[in-house]
Amino acid sequence: MVKKTFLGFLLALLCTANESFSFCRKLSENDLTIVREREYVGEALYGYINGGSDLYLEYGFRTLKVIDVQYKGNSYVVEVYSMPSPEDAFGIYSQHTFKCSSADSLFLFDCSSARQFQLAQGNLYISVVFDPFKGASREGASAVSGYFLSKYDNGNRPRIPANIILLLADEKASRRLKYSRGLISLGNINYAACKYFEDLANYNIWVLKESDSDIFLCSLIDEKSLEILRKRLENKDFLENDSNVPNILEVVNNKESNNFSVMFRLNK
Repeated sequence: MVKKTFLGFLLALLCTANESFSFCRKLSENDLTIVREREYVGEALYGYINGGSDLYLEYGFRTLKVIDVQYKGNSYVVEVYSMPSPEDAFGIYSQHTFKCSSADSLFLFDCSSARQFQLAQGNLYISVVFDPFKGASREGASAVSGYFLSKYDNGNRPRIPANIILLLADEKASRRLKYSRGLISLGNINYAACKYFEDLANYNIWVLKESDSDIFLCSLIDEKSLEILRKRLENKDFLENDSNVPNILEVVNNKESNNFSVMFRLNK
């Protein structure tokens, strides 16, 4: 509580000294100009992302708003993806976070790069693309994304399993944590793990990236699926000549709470 109070006091001092910080002042509709706006619903996304829509649909994609914005005389292209849950929003966000120059510094989950600012919060994944050589900036992009977040955010937060949070410790989630809902997204995270999940359905996987391995926490729909996955992880014949043998860390089979999960490590 003392740390939070001190942090709030520090932020208040910063905001008093400089209101340009994106966390100090929320934009209003008078601060920016909407140049053009388009909306894509469900499979209409194929009309906007040709060849990459299947990944979004695997996460249950609902709607996309693409908005061309002018802010302080500079142009920004905003994409607001509405997903079924905070986990799905984080999942599709985690598919796009690579080499963040800064992470989780302004919002719950955010990632900055040279020409893009991204965030995941509530059921939303928001991407803002800008051209720094034409005057636009990361600060402007984060402010613009904050405006649309406040407009559409439903206030929900992803339910990250406690054992994943414990392993993540104080490190930035955007740098190490991924979330998968199927073979397309899992293949992007760790292709070698896909063979264990073939023909399985209705599962989700939290993946914690480490320097020499990945840790997987998979939740399944029923006991049958749990046993299929467990046997595949333990079956040396299933592995063929693969020397990268999974290390099972935990198996939960709780019918009363309908909790069926496996945690395992896979070396890279």
